Parts: sequence; structure tokens; C-alpha cells
Amino acid sequence: MPRAGRELLSSTIKEGVFPHNFHFKPHTNHFHYRRQFDLNFAVLIYNFNWNLTTMAYLLKALFLLQLAVVCIQLSGVFAQTVPDRCWCLNTLKTRVPKADIEEFFIFPQRARCNNTEIILSLKPENTVTEKQQRCLSPDTKQAKALQICWNRKNTNSTRSAVKISECF
Repeated sequence: MPRAGRELLSSTIKEGVFPHNFHFKPHTNHFHYRRQFDLNFAVLIYNFNWNLTTMAYLLKALFLLQLAVVCIQLSGVFAQTVPDRCWCLNTLKTRVPKADIEEFFIFPQRARCNNTEIILSLKPENTVTEKQQRCLSPDTKQAKALQICWNRKNTNSTRSAVKISECF
């Protein structure tokens, strides 16, 4: 075997190109051309299969990545339109002064919440504090008046909030 062929064989075995159970049988000198062809052909076939396997895994990974992106985008759309639970766990049974209310939201009954929810956004006490939100019980007189105003202002169901100044 010529020196270049022996170096190629030893380097490919050391680098792990061939499987561990691969054994190279030495041939006699008059089959020199055959050994070189067998060696090159084995390296070619092994590398070709490795590339096909790698491509198959890459295609599967790309498909899973695309599927994950679509699922994340769809979950964002559904999260914006359909809340997954009731937002009002505790509701106020007392009347809230109109001067304290800035705007209100009404969410009708839905699949995972059997209650009509009325959420009041209260005016901040000063410029430093944030708006506070309170849930009003739909059974109170004030809630029924707010529902009538909501139905009057939100005829095509496009508004998310109604200012209290628009009602009274």
C-alpha cells in the first residue's frame, strides 16, 4: 500500500470516520489498485449516508421549529380574544362613587367563566400611584346601570372599555 493510502486509512480510523467494527484487510501488492478503490469507495459511502442522515434530522428539526412558531403565534391570538378563566374572584357588593371611576369593562359569560364580570378602573389618587381595578358584583343597581350603558355604547362589540363620562 502506498504511503498516502496508509496515512489516509490510519487518519480516517483515528478520526472516527469509520465505525468501530470496521477492519481493513491487507491485500497482496498486485491488488493495490483494488485496495485504493475499496478504501475510497467505503469513505464515500459512509460520508454519503452520514450526510443523508444529517439532512433528515435537519429537516425534522426545521419542521418542528416551524410548528412551534405557529403554535406560539396562535396561542397569542387566542390569549388576546378568549380569557381562560374568571378574572373577578372577589366582587364588591357596595356602590362605588362615580367620581372615583374612570372607565369600566364588561365581560359576558364565556366557556370557562360562568359569571358576567364588571371591572372598574378607578382614577389614581395622585400622579404617582397607578390605576386600580375593582370588580363589581353584577347584581347591584350600579352594575345594572353600567350594563345598560355598555349595551347602548357597545352596539357592534368592538369597544373594550367605556368611559364613565359617556354614560352619566
